[in-house]
Amino acid sequence: MGKILSTLVITAALLIARYHREETSSSYSTRSPSTLGNIPYPAKGPYSGVTFRVWAPAATAVSVAGQFDSWIATAMCKEITGGTWNGQWSVDIPGAATGQQYQYQITANGSTGSFRDPNSRLVNQAGWVGGRSITYDPQAYPWSHTSPTEWHGLNTLVIYEMHVGTFNATSSSPGTFRSAIDHLASIKNLGFNAIELIPLGQFDGVKTNPYNPTDPYAVDSEEYGGPDALKAFVDAAHSDGIAVILDVVHSFWNASHDSAVYDWESSDSSEYPDGEYFYDSPRYIGGFGSRPDYSSSKVGGASGYIAQEMSMWVNEYHVDGFRWDSIGNVYNTCNGGVGTCQGQSGKSLSDGVALMQAVNGTQGPIFKIAEDLSGGSSQQYDTQAISSGTPNLGFDSQWNATLAYFFDKDMPGTGKFPIADLDEILSPAYFWNGIGLHDTNYVQSHNELQGANSRLIELIDRNTTRSPPSVTALKKTSLAAAILFTTPVVPLVYQGDEFLDDSTFDWKTPLNWDNATTYAGWVTMYQRLIAARVNRDGDTAGLSDASINVFHEDSTGDVVAWDRYNASSPCTDDVVIIANLNSSETGSNYTIGLPCPGPWKVVFNSDATAYDSQFGNVGPAEGSRFTALGTARDGLSHSANFSVGMFSLLILARD
Repeated sequence: MGKILSTLVITAALLIARYHREETSSSYSTRSPSTLGNIPYPAKGPYSGVTFRVWAPAATAVSVAGQFDSWIATAMCKEITGGTWNGQWSVDIPGAATGQQYQYQITANGSTGSFRDPNSRLVNQAGWVGGRSITYDPQAYPWSHTSPTEWHGLNTLVIYEMHVGTFNATSSSPGTFRSAIDHLASIKNLGFNAIELIPLGQFDGVKTNPYNPTDPYAVDSEEYGGPDALKAFVDAAHSDGIAVILDVVHSFWNASHDSAVYDWESSDSSEYPDGEYFYDSPRYIGGFGSRPDYSSSKVGGASGYIAQEMSMWVNEYHVDGFRWDSIGNVYNTCNGGVGTCQGQSGKSLSDGVALMQAVNGTQGPIFKIAEDLSGGSSQQYDTQAISSGTPNLGFDSQWNATLAYFFDKDMPGTGKFPIADLDEILSPAYFWNGIGLHDTNYVQSHNELQGANSRLIELIDRNTTRSPPSVTALKKTSLAAAILFTTPVVPLVYQGDEFLDDSTFDWKTPLNWDNATTYAGWVTMYQRLIAARVNRDGDTAGLSDASINVFHEDSTGDVVAWDRYNASSPCTDDVVIIANLNSSETGSNYTIGLPCPGPWKVVFNSDATAYDSQFGNVGPAEGSRFTALGTARDGLSHSANFSVGMFSLLILARD
């Protein structure tokens, strides 16, 4: 009788496992039989259970223990394909359910240890050695909007950089994806059509550095709310027509005892510091920390750990693009080959190049943005189309900190903004490969906000006491924003700039949403600038065209004017911008050339008191109309007379 029962149990287990394998391959298009991690049985099937699969090529024994078996380790088997072991171990656990904690126990390299699952989407206690993974079904979330209800091209993309932990938080409670949803309407009403999320992978504790995640595949649950909360955020953003771009970090990884990939299989050695997920000694350390081993087919390459992670974000979370952090430390061992790291000059990493080419070349119609602030000659390849035998990386755009640098350098104090610096910002020679959209620019990003009192409006006044800003600071800050939105680049705004928030990127100080009321005029100003940038009202299409002509530079009066237009169809959608860069208004009869005859209108005047009661209201009112004079000026066929307030900018459009 005992033998019969044993046979029945074994037969049932084999049937369940067979059912699961067959159903998994047909039901989980993004989780094939080679997928690693915990894989719940299909939700609508007749059986419950979870398959566990892990890469452990150096192991002599692997087991999984969890709440599903009262932490009594269940042995895993080597997976043999075509007579060859692929380095993976797996086991089916009938009856296991989602939401249960587990760990792997791995015997390798002379020792046995407990490890979190590097492929787990959900973990707890990441800040403690021995933290646990949690079973999770990535297909269970009931999506309503897997893509934005309105899709924008790169030429009308306007990005809002968000740190979830401080976006909608309190002094005692960090922000979450759910709390961020509560203020999505504010971002939509401003006119932003994309949100760039600062890294959201599981990290050690709360209110800590999000650029140092412990579990690359897991969405932070201790602070942000976990994977389903992220999906709810993306779903809600898509419902509002907002794309979600995810900031990812593969230039270095957390290599501490808190990390799920550190010392994997007890493989830390002098040859491979931090273990087999990381490079060997000559290549593993870079500008920020321990570097993943891009040369390993299981880590780098077209189907390794990193590429599979990127696919996960697209397929399971429906993100619409990526911003790769510090790619100069992916294609080179040291900041793009500029300077030294730990006393060593940089060495090219062809495997890092191959990784980015593989990911950028296979992902679908998503935004691909790079951060490469190295300043080296290799940056020219970042946004060039991928082609065989070249180092071209295929990014759509890359961060360019030059605009922020000039604002940081030139704006403090009461002096003028130098024409030479603005001229450099507006010159096609400034743009990568001469194409404006290859640059993503910003007045400030999280990079510039690392210290106290580092917001531009505080830098201008050299304000360290949080006293009310001066009129000069207000005017210069509004001028900076207006310049950003009228150049032919992809504009990005860090959270809170739209209402003069003074928080910095310290991971813990929340935005003060009361400022949205206190500085309601500034919110309106950003709405008007973004509306012009994306041609919301149909009269500023030139701001999304590629061409620019700086036709007026007055070094005495510190006035610059430029034309944004369609080079293939002149005088169809031209937009003219006039910027006064000093502390005096121009006077009422300041003459500026115009490229086209006929009627024009004033779309924007940054000196309007509607934006701030302390502004001067100098110059033509928004919405006012005029006809171009037949008098040539600035090498153009027509002209008009204007007055422009101190540190102010006008936007003019064909009527």
